Amino acid sequence: MLPGVNPGAAPVGARAIAPSAAAPSPASPRPTPSPVTRTEVPSPVPSDPSKPAAQDSRNDFQLALYYHRAGDFENALRHYSALLQKDELNAQAHNNLGLLYQDKGLLEESARALRRATLIEPRNVRAHNNYGVTLLKQQNIDGALAEFRIALTLEPRNVDTLVNMALARKAEGQTDVSRELLLQALSAAPKSAAVHYNLAVLYDETAEPGRALDHYRKFLDNVSADYADQAPAVRARVQALNSREK
Repeated sequence: MLPGVNPGAAPVGARAIAPSAAAPSPASPRPTPSPVTRTEVPSPVPSDPSKPAAQDSRNDFQLALYYHRAGDFENALRHYSALLQKDELNAQAHNNLGLLYQDKGLLEESARALRRATLIEPRNVRAHNNYGVTLLKQQNIDGALAEFRIALTLEPRNVDTLVNMALARKAEGQTDVSRELLLQALSAAPKSAAVHYNLAVLYDETAEPGRALDHYRKFLDNVSADYADQAPAVRARVQALNSREK
């Protein structure tokens, strides 16, 4: 999602955007935009998920999430599947299963699971947002925008969805609209690493290095484990932009 993936709140990597006229040198590649996805977190989580007391539905969900976060696709899939055999209408499990497939690049499977989650719970903002990200990865921009619109109708200040809507608009070539959406997200969450990251990339792409530097630095000030994988590239980019300005 950006950032190894932490399914508890992990942003997922996106397709690269064509470089602008002011392209960086090969030694300092520009970071790429990244949509945001979220899993549903169960409560309570067992203190030692590797040693379950009983294989009930709750335990299957807790174990699935545990293995999902650990990057163990096979075991996560096994427990999500076991849970859905017992409770096919569990929207959280379909949502997380969709993200598990998304992380592996199995986008058709991801789309099926996430669409199922939205059908079971039509007001599930996370499911609509996550389904939109999968559609975005499939280059289905219209479908992605439709899902993001539903999510924002339900929750107008949802920062994750505002970021993702901005990326979809940018994929359409609507850079100005994308910027306004990211600024709207920034107003709702001034310390959001996802917002600062994507604003920085947008300004970098539109040859506005001063603004890009400002948001790259704010990203680094607010970076969390979710964006740990992006931090080295951002630091390198900050150094390159600083050198260019001197």
